[in-house]
This record gives sequence, C-alpha cells and structure tokens, in this order.
Amino acid sequence: MHESRPSGPNARNVGEEASGLQTVDMRYAAFMRGLNVGKGHRVTNDELAEVYRSLDLGDPTPYQASGNVVFDLPGDKPAPKKQLHTLEADLAAALEAKLGYAVPTLVRTGPEVVELATATPFSQEALAKNDAKIQVLLLEASASAKQVTAVEALLPKGEHLVFDDRVMFWLPVGGISTSTFKVPAVEKTLGVCTMRTQGTLQRMVKKFL
Repeated sequence: MHESRPSGPNARNVGEEASGLQTVDMRYAAFMRGLNVGKGHRVTNDELAEVYRSLDLGDPTPYQASGNVVFDLPGDKPAPKKQLHTLEADLAAALEAKLGYAVPTLVRTGPEVVELATATPFSQEALAKNDAKIQVLLLEASASAKQVTAVEALLPKGEHLVFDDRVMFWLPVGGISTSTFKVPAVEKTLGVCTMRTQGTLQRMVKKFL
C-alpha cells in the first residue's frame, strides 16, 4: 500500500499502516455489458460485489442494476492503461465463471468518469433540436478513422456522433428506442462496447467520485 496523502478528488484515505501513516486508494468504475438483461442473465448486487472482492478489489459498490460497479485500487495516481486492460480481462473471466455467460467489462479511472460526465460534445442548438439524452458508448479501444467513417454511415439524418479516446458520444433524435441506429450494428464495427446515458455517469460522479 502507498503511504501518501490523497492527491486528487478521486483519492481516499482508507486506513493506517503500522507506521501510523494513512494509506491511499484511487476510485475506479467498471461498466459491464449484458447484466440483468433477460431471464437468464440476472445477478444480485451482492453476487456482483463478491466477484470483485474475489479479485481483491477494494470496497466494490454496485450502482443500479445495469452493470456498474465502483471500486478501489491502491495508489494515489491512476493505474496505467495496460494494468487496467489486464483487470478488464480478469473481471470478464471471473464474471463468466460465476454467472455462466460472457460479461464484457470496461474499466475507467475516477478522473476519466468525471471527464465523461462533464463533457459537452454537442452544441446547445443540437441538444435543443434533438430533445434527447446524450448516450455515452464506452469502447474497448479508440476508433480508427476507417471505423469512424463506417459507423457514421449508419447514422440517421439529424443525429450526431462525436468520437474521443475510447468513447463515442451519440445524440439521437427523441430517444434510442425510435432510432434506427442500433448498438449491435455499431459493435460489429467498433468491437466491445457498452452504453450509458451521460446522466447515469453524472449521478455516479455525484454519489461516488
């Protein structure tokens, strides 16, 4: 464990070593796809938290019932992406072993979730015209120029997309249920992804980060 003071809003004092110095953990969020969708994919929050504890992840706290878990890792700075990619694979494997079906899992640092929650990818004019919630598609990897072009070709007239680092912001017209732009088709081009409203991320930031 690191012996340091918190260096940012996502760092927490969590205990004391024998020396009396407080230890520091950083907060992270995991976003899982396919949980609690259909009769065969049900899992309780307690069952979900137990999987995270089995990997020695600190204070795992599920949020809502749609595959969001906030947890801690030791350190006063965000873990490198390579470590988080390994953790994503470990979580997906542990979840599949526990539940019996594949659960693609994407992990973001606390600061990354804050950045997604506060992003303003679309103009006020577009927001007013479309009258819809901003959808945030978390991606396993950043989209290439070729992938962006392919996905944009699927977009209905009047809807908007903005790509950034391992994320795609989508502004539908009205709502996702009436749009012809469907996530499964997008996933065929972009690979593993999972979607949340920006409002969900904002509530997670307010509650946990």
